Amino acid sequence: IDNQLRGRSGRQGDPGAGKFYLSLEDDLMRIFGSDRIKTIMERFGMEEGQEIEHALVTRAIGTAQKRVEMQNFEIRQHLLKYDNVMNQQREMIYARRRNLIQSEDAEGEIIDSIKSLIEQWVENYDVEGFIDELPRKMFMTLFIPVKREDLEHLSREELAERLFEMAQEQYRRRKKAVGGGGDRLRQIERMIVLRVIDMNWKDYLFSIDQLREGINWRAYGQMDPLIEYQREAFRMFKDLIETIDREVVEHIFKGFVIEEQAVRQVFNIDKSRMVHEEFSSLAHGPLEMENPPAPEERETLPIETIKRISPKVGRNEPCPCGSGKKYKKCCGM
Repeated sequence: IDNQLRGRSGRQGDPGAGKFYLSLEDDLMRIFGSDRIKTIMERFGMEEGQEIEHALVTRAIGTAQKRVEMQNFEIRQHLLKYDNVMNQQREMIYARRRNLIQSEDAEGEIIDSIKSLIEQWVENYDVEGFIDELPRKMFMTLFIPVKREDLEHLSREELAERLFEMAQEQYRRRKKAVGGGGDRLRQIERMIVLRVIDMNWKDYLFSIDQLREGINWRAYGQMDPLIEYQREAFRMFKDLIETIDREVVEHIFKGFVIEEQAVRQVFNIDKSRMVHEEFSSLAHGPLEMENPPAPEERETLPIETIKRISPKVGRNEPCPCGSGKKYKKCCGM
């Protein structure tokens, strides 16, 4: 601390000396044994405000400074252990985003997400009912119809390889159906993947901050907060990666379906019959406008004037319906 203060006051490099003044009532001395020194000074009859230059006081100040510096060092070292967990995760996410931004397209990233998603599904291979659940996931997420009978005889590795091949073929077929590898489609894929990563990363940062604020309470359960933080952060980051892969695949394949339907509608537009229905405020149904009247005929159409048949009823007058209420509180509401 003293060297830092001397360095800040002597940036010009001129020779000089430093002298520090401390009070026994300062926080530094008050926390680290100033009462004992004050008792000794009072016994010697020292007056308040008098300058004290004694080796005992100098050693006490030096000891207090060392303790403070050691305490601050331990705090920074402890915080660094927590930050190292986030730093490793941050580097992985940023490297993924950087590779995606610098690449020409996101096909490689999407293929990796498809593979990771299928591996997540196959992890539950031994769970009861998995074979019945897998075809539903394949159709709802990848729009691939799969029969249960085609999967029963496959091992875990064969099942993962078979599903991955089907998903790759489906991805390339859908991509070709909506325009192949054009610049517009590549840009849309990159934007989708980046948006999924960014949105989930922001949610993860909020969740990990909440975990960091409350992890010290684990110490009351005889658990090391740092180890518990590392364990929870690893589990949350694993869930983050799985969520990103799943949402990337869902958004890409659903987007292909919507885009393919739009393309089919454009190419089939000549086969459809355009029907235009015009509604009139004086008519009770659609008017057939296949042979619309000429502008001259429209101008000669008679204009009917709407006239009131019954007399106008005031808002505060009795309602004509016979309810006995005022018109404004009955039929005039």
